[in-house]
Amino acid sequence: MKRLKRLLVASIMLLCAGHVFALEDYVSDVYHEIDTAFQQKSETGLNVVLQENQGDKYYYLMENYATKKVRRLIITNDYEFAMNAILVIIDNNLDNTDAVEMYALISEAFEEQRAAEKQALLEEERLQAKLAASKEEQRSTVEKSYETVNAADGQKVFQKKDQKMSSNIWQFRFGIVDGDLVTNQSDKFMDFKYGISAAFDFEHQKESVNLGFDAYSAFHLSFARPELDNTMLLNLELMPKISFNGFWDRFFVRAGFVALPVVRNTNAVSADLFGTFITPAVGIGIGNAAIGSAQFSLNADYYPGHFFYKDLNAAMGFGANICIPYAEMDRLKLTFNFGLKDYLFIKNNGIENRAKIIIAIGAENVIR
Repeated sequence: MKRLKRLLVASIMLLCAGHVFALEDYVSDVYHEIDTAFQQKSETGLNVVLQENQGDKYYYLMENYATKKVRRLIITNDYEFAMNAILVIIDNNLDNTDAVEMYALISEAFEEQRAAEKQALLEEERLQAKLAASKEEQRSTVEKSYETVNAADGQKVFQKKDQKMSSNIWQFRFGIVDGDLVTNQSDKFMDFKYGISAAFDFEHQKESVNLGFDAYSAFHLSFARPELDNTMLLNLELMPKISFNGFWDRFFVRAGFVALPVVRNTNAVSADLFGTFITPAVGIGIGNAAIGSAQFSLNADYYPGHFFYKDLNAAMGFGANICIPYAEMDRLKLTFNFGLKDYLFIKNNGIENRAKIIIAIGAENVIR
């Protein structure tokens, strides 16, 4: 292709240098018509001009001028019209061997250009496909790892899934009904005590661990037979907890203390009811795990303090709670809670159990 262009440039320079003799005025007009045909890239216009002037004594000049215009098209890489124009020249003079040779060179150069353009198009398509695949992969990664949330100012922002805009979670519950069914195997005692309670759960979320505590307090008075047994039962719990995000951020290990004071009355029906019990506590729990829009919590704790009480072989506690939201504001969510708690004492003379049913209203902070 480079050899073709050098040949064409040299030919144009020779033609321009040799074109010093005077021409008839009409020949200049024909040149102008040829210029117009090339400007409009009209093979029909060029063919009309050449056909009308075949047989003219200056036809070879007109033909050479048109051929020179074709050479200029080759220099500017306009191979497609150059090939069409040289075909018009050949059709009007089949004996023009230079035009036939030029057609062969133009055809070869045009094929090379088309091959190069096709290769460039394929490379562009590959690049676009690669970019599209990369974008799809990034979008898939973003959708798996991030979600859009509304910030406090109303703007949408990206955050990692399960990553909260606040690192603190708290939940408060007020037990408007905290019923305690107390049974004692040794003297077949049974009494239902009514009370109120309060619970507060707190959690501080970090990248790898979650730290917090569960607190609970309550008091109960006899509901069924207050005139015979007005013994008051108190419950106090404070259980720090920790979970590890690498395992499951809702599974906690707990360790703290539990105090179960008993304020006796001299007229108590059951003299065998276990008295005040204060103990360290260790256990496990599931905290605020989602079930749809609701949450549930479970715990099971062991009370090693029983070793310090001679009549007590073992003691443990259990708990469960279902939290159902019913109203949500910008920063606060109101909830309805249904819970169960149980304190189990295995004594030398039998089992004492304090099973509690708790109906509570609550509030918790909104995490977006």
